Amino acid sequence: MTNLKRVLIFAVIIILLGFYGIAIYYALTNGENSGEIIVFCIASTCVLSVFIGIILRIRKNK
Repeated sequence: MTNLKRVLIFAVIIILLGFYGIAIYYALTNGENSGEIIVFCIASTCVLSVFIGIILRIRKNK
């Protein structure tokens, strides 16, 4: 994996974590549906980490 691809993957992860942070802040300041937003953020993070793990394992085996 080249350095450019590695930097792009980390940039996408940082941007997504920023969006999750904004969503959690909105959920905590706005009383409605706050539980649903936090659960969605946690589930999205788990799915994202599984996909990244699968991609890295596939590239490692090549």
